[in-house]
Amino acid sequence: MKAPLVAVSEEQLIRLDESDFGNRFKGGLLYDAILYVHQVHDGEPSAHDGHKVTATYDLAGGIVNEGSITLICTRVDDTRAFAIHFPSDQQEVEFIADDDDDDDDEDDDDFFA
Repeated sequence: MKAPLVAVSEEQLIRLDESDFGNRFKGGLLYDAILYVHQVHDGEPSAHDGHKVTATYDLAGGIVNEGSITLICTRVDDTRAFAIHFPSDQQEVEFIADDDDDDDDEDDDDFFA
C-alpha cells in the first residue's frame, strides 16, 4: 500500500520505488529493499544526523522546501544507517506490513543513543 511520507513513523517498514524518484542513486541502498525507519524529522538532515549515518541520500536535489522530511533508516538485512532527505512529506512510498508478531524483540529505542 502506498501512502504519503507524512504518515511514516518510527519502527515502520517501507520500500522506495526507484521510478518515483527519477531513478536517482542507481544501485544504492535505497531501492529493492525493505527499509526500517528509525527516526523521522521535518526538514533537511541535521549535523547530528551526520554522526549517526554512513551516507545521506538527498532526493530533494539540494532544494530545501517547507514540508521536506528526513528519515533515518537501515535496510532490514543490514545495520548501517543512512539518511534520506525527501523534498516533500507528500511523496508516496510503499508501506510494508510487519509480519513479525513476536513482541520479545530487542528494544530498538537505544539504536542511536
